Formats: sequence, C-alpha cells, structure tokens
Amino acid sequence: MSPLVSSTDGLYKWSVPLSLLTGTGNTQKIAFHATDGTRDDYAPNVITLTTG
Repeated sequence: MSPLVSSTDGLYKWSVPLSLLTGTGNTQKIAFHATDGTRDDYAPNVITLTTG
C-alpha cells in the first residue's frame, strides 16, 4: 500500500506530499479509496484540507 506510513491496531497513517494534490486554490477535498484488485472500498467521509 502506498503511501502508507504505518499500521497499528487498525489505525492506518498515510503521508502524501502537498505537491501531489492537484486541485486548485487553498481547499482540497480528499477521499480515501482502497482496492485489493477485485473490489473497491471508499472511506465514508470526505476530508477537507485547507492550506494557507
């Protein structure tokens, strides 16, 4: 899994450089999508990231 940083007791942490986010303006909407090659899963919540 990439860009997975760590996984402990069901808590997953990712690190994504801001330069890889391709939206415009100071606000980005992030949705988590996972696949095992057969099925797709999406996190139920969309995260809003605002940069200054």
